[in-house]
Amino acid sequence: MRHFDAWPVLANLTLALLYVLFGRFALLQAVPPGYATLIFFPAGIAFAAVITYGPRLLPGVALGAVLLNLGMGAHDGGLTAVKVAAAVIVGAASTLQVLVGTRLFQRWCTTSLATGKEVLSFLIIIPATCLVASSVSVVSLYLMHVVHADSMLSNWIFWWAGDTIGVMVAAPLSWLAIGTPLRLWKRRRWLLALPLCICSLAFIFMYTKVSALEQQQQQHQFVLNAQQVSDVFQYQFSEHERLLYAMGSLFYQSQITTPENFARMARSYLDNRPELRLISWAPYVTRTQRPEFERWAQSTITSDFTVRQLSDGKISASHERERYFVTSYIEPLAGNERVLGLDMLSEPVRAAMVRNAMAGRRPTASEPIALVQEQHKQAGVLLAQMVYPSHAAPDGMPAGMLVAVLQVEQYVKLALAQPAFSGLEIKLEDITSPSHPNLMFNSIEHSKEFEQVKRPLALGGRNYQITVAPSEAYTRAHQGWQSWGALGSGMALTGLLGAFLLLISAQREQIEGLVIERTRELHEREARLKAILDEAADAILTVGRNGRLVSANAASERLFGYPGTRMAAMSFETLVPCGEAGASKLLEDLARHLRASPGAEGGDDMFGRRADGAAFPVAMAASLVELPEESFFVCIVHDLSEERRAQQKILALEALKQTQNDLVMAEKMASLGSLVAGIAHELNTPIGNSLLAATALAGRVNQFQETLNESGVRRSELQDHLNESSHACEMISGSLHRVADLISTFKQVAVDQTIDQRRSFDLKAVCASTLATHATALRRANCELSWSMPEGLIMHSYAGSLSQVLNSLVNNALLHAFNGRASGSIRVSARALDLESVELVFKDDGIGMPPEILRRVFDPFFTTKLGQGSSGLGMNIVYNLVTGMLGGRIVLESEPGQGTSAIITMPLKSAARSAGASEVSNIGDSVEMDVDKMR
Repeated sequence: MRHFDAWPVLANLTLALLYVLFGRFALLQAVPPGYATLIFFPAGIAFAAVITYGPRLLPGVALGAVLLNLGMGAHDGGLTAVKVAAAVIVGAASTLQVLVGTRLFQRWCTTSLATGKEVLSFLIIIPATCLVASSVSVVSLYLMHVVHADSMLSNWIFWWAGDTIGVMVAAPLSWLAIGTPLRLWKRRRWLLALPLCICSLAFIFMYTKVSALEQQQQQHQFVLNAQQVSDVFQYQFSEHERLLYAMGSLFYQSQITTPENFARMARSYLDNRPELRLISWAPYVTRTQRPEFERWAQSTITSDFTVRQLSDGKISASHERERYFVTSYIEPLAGNERVLGLDMLSEPVRAAMVRNAMAGRRPTASEPIALVQEQHKQAGVLLAQMVYPSHAAPDGMPAGMLVAVLQVEQYVKLALAQPAFSGLEIKLEDITSPSHPNLMFNSIEHSKEFEQVKRPLALGGRNYQITVAPSEAYTRAHQGWQSWGALGSGMALTGLLGAFLLLISAQREQIEGLVIERTRELHEREARLKAILDEAADAILTVGRNGRLVSANAASERLFGYPGTRMAAMSFETLVPCGEAGASKLLEDLARHLRASPGAEGGDDMFGRRADGAAFPVAMAASLVELPEESFFVCIVHDLSEERRAQQKILALEALKQTQNDLVMAEKMASLGSLVAGIAHELNTPIGNSLLAATALAGRVNQFQETLNESGVRRSELQDHLNESSHACEMISGSLHRVADLISTFKQVAVDQTIDQRRSFDLKAVCASTLATHATALRRANCELSWSMPEGLIMHSYAGSLSQVLNSLVNNALLHAFNGRASGSIRVSARALDLESVELVFKDDGIGMPPEILRRVFDPFFTTKLGQGSSGLGMNIVYNLVTGMLGGRIVLESEPGQGTSAIITMPLKSAARSAGASEVSNIGDSVEMDVDKMR
């Protein structure tokens, strides 16, 4: 079991946690209403971590970025599918940026940043790399409608600047803790950490103070604008009350008695007041006055005028009641026809307004209602003013009621259309009942509670509350940039300061390192050469011109069995016998030979001698090294023992393979011999019957001839003779036809098994002819054979191989399956699987096989009847023929006591297996022709 390395998991989780913590701090300073900040330290932390520990920390970067943005999305109004997708995209962009930056950094810099060129490359790589996350993220957020088009540029600039400054400041600070080489970055800690931290904290403190002053100014300006909005609303509410009151006072004095007069007076109030949907006149009518009033209205206003009521949102003819306020005059009438004739007392909200107006005799507002003349049910407010005749008593009934209809949405939009209020969002509520406020209009989307200003309003005796909040456009328009400019400039200067300090430390380290490097190189060369020689697999010997060893590597000690101290100054001939020529002469000749023929082999017919006296074959190469002061031979000695043993194994394997091929051929010939014996036994019966019938017929003919010669033949005797002769001829003919069929079958099977050419054949015919040759053996074993195959299943394959497979399966079943049983049965079936393959199933009900035997059935030379006439190659031949010649596969299924099934799957058309294999499609016809000639 492999040991689980927990370090990458912990490192990724730690990096993700640091990314989220520092990211939350950075995004608290994001430029509203955007998503970018001028200082994004997580970009530098992630960059430094991946540069130091490699791409295996990229999952930590992705996890931290996604969690950070998911957390901000959940805090800002809850998670949605868009916010989740945005978080994933930003996480992927941040990870891609770190990967790109890492690749560029590794190409142009090292983790030590030890030269001025590397520091300059670092200053160029960082701004270029930070274009990745800003570009991908801002464009993606714009396409997802998270960032508006008018804020794309500012978000992109702040995103890029925040990542750039974050990397330039945070990456060097991070390397002080985790950078490599550790010694270098440890020496830089005081030089870098103290100045960078002091500068960063100073500029952040300055930004905090300046930003607080800017926010106070912005909040003060917003409160003033919100107050102006509420004042405008209250002024317009009061103006509507005054105008409606004045209109009611002048209504009868102006002698308004016709629709035309009312329209002229109403239009003077409706002009330049698009928030007013209409002004209507609803006279007071009693139950007794209703018929006369309807006749007057039908002749004066419209011919189909009738008093109507509003119930459950539907307008219909009004029921009779004691009194009515019937809407009679409407200006403008176009678009408001549904209101004509409507009784204001028929609906609870309007009836409550009428009662309040009669009680107060001042303009009275209704609860917010859905206007019946609007298809989309806009919210509206009815403002009613009772009109009393000049002679009416204080507690008398009014002459009628003037009603003005205010469209709330239109009213608010017109107020906010003023340039001074651009970018503000409004929520208007009816709070006459504080426990059940009624929302009339709301355009506030994502404003925070502390940014909202709430002011009370009054209209027609009802209380309202207006809530004003800044929109994103308002926030952008009133954004102060002094604090951000100071912070960005300060942090950029801090990053440049860090780069300058890196450059100073790099130059100092470079000078010190150069001195150390030159000193170390001399020692490393010697150590490197020794390490190379010791790691070499072959023995490397340095031999002087006097034939004695100068040096030997570790492989030489292992090969010859001498310790290194003893091999020094040892004679080369002690290790490799050189004969009469001597070591120096032998090595010189070998070096000259290899120099003259670089591609030639060296001495490979030599023998080495170990410390224990054992000899072993070696191959040796030598070269002469000539220096100004000395010359020596360098010899490479390679042990050939393993190669020689491998060659012997290859020769033995080839001999074994030849033996196996001979046994396979013997198995094939034994199968063919069994076939011949079976056919001979089958031919014995029909030929014996024919001989017996012919002999009997000859005797009967002689007897008939004697009778004819002696006394003549009666008609009945002649008829008996003819019947007996005919019966004998039929018996002879039938037996000879049986012999011909057997010979035809034998010829076909014999040709298939010896020639084994690919041809077209009927699967049922080949199986039938093959199984017929085993009839005698099956009867002798008291084994019942049954088979079922469809007609016309034509294959283009190797019939001989298929026949040999069936022969081997039958012989194997007779030899193994029914051991210890008096009888058994074999069933052979076939079916087409599809248009290209066929399945052949050979099943017996024998004793079956245990799993340990079933696993080895196809192994060559494996048999359970070793020494009892079984070679162990039958099922191996079956496997090779099925998977080779026939191009199929075979599966054995067996359990002890449950029999064995061989399931063979073959293509209907197999591929040719050799260049010499000929296509024989009519061999069966040639065999049949031979049989016909015999007949």
